[in-house]
Amino acid sequence: VEDLQHMVNQSEKKRHELEGEYIRAIYGHSVDGKFRKDNQKPPEILYHGTSRETAPIILEEGIKSMDRQYVHLSQVVKEAMRVGKRKDSEPVILQVDAEKAFHEGVKFYEGNDRIWLSDYIPSSFLSIYNL
Repeated sequence: VEDLQHMVNQSEKKRHELEGEYIRAIYGHSVDGKFRKDNQKPPEILYHGTSRETAPIILEEGIKSMDRQYVHLSQVVKEAMRVGKRKDSEPVILQVDAEKAFHEGVKFYEGNDRIWLSDYIPSSFLSIYNL
């Protein structure tokens, strides 16, 4: 258990958590069904990296979870850029007015110390972040 705790604490991506003697993935990518999380107040602004091709669609339709359980949002631009570069060498970084969204009923869940999750982010809370 001590070794697992060390591994979880030292992990850069913070994808696991320990509860007693049990370890589990926080996001549940490979598990059927959806992990239930408690709605929490997010930071004022969050970020989402995406491709140049997909950005106009997201700005019109909002950010959807697609084949994931939740929409993944970053607390820092650098992380959103890293994620966006998986899809495009010059990704678009979208800024999410998370504080306003939260106050208007959008649910947010803390993923780890850098990532926040949501079920859906309506387009009215999105803008392009200018680097």
